[in-house]
Amino acid sequence: MASSAVPLSDLRAACYGIPAEEIARVCHVCVTTARRWKRGTRCAPKSALLLLRGDLSAFDPQWRGWQARGGKLISPEGWEITVGDVLALPLMHQRLAAYKVELEQWQELVSRFRAMLKNRQPIEAIVDNEAFTLLQQAIPLLDRASEREAAL
Repeated sequence: MASSAVPLSDLRAACYGIPAEEIARVCHVCVTTARRWKRGTRCAPKSALLLLRGDLSAFDPQWRGWQARGGKLISPEGWEITVGDVLALPLMHQRLAAYKVELEQWQELVSRFRAMLKNRQPIEAIVDNEAFTLLQQAIPLLDRASEREAAL
């Protein structure tokens, strides 16, 4: 990335409310340089402005619009993602896969149940009354779950 100087107004806006020590830490410069940038006696490179704004496109153009602020990633749409959210992604994927398998098992059970009803088989002879009632209640719930899954 080119290190062209940025206008002082942009730099002052980016530095506003940030202590010189923090600017120095983020930009890897000495505190004296950071103070000069804040006062406007020296122009900072564009890369420093991107870092101070938390603009992640400073590291990779694909992250354009994403920011790092307050320990969070902020998407261009305003979604806030914490470190914990990122670390939880593998677990969420595992749980979703497990739920999908469970849903498929229920769908198979309901499909067999519907076939028995269609063929007018005596289901009561196969399952007890409590199980029969649960299966009847499960059909609309599973239908809605299948519709939601299809929408994803």
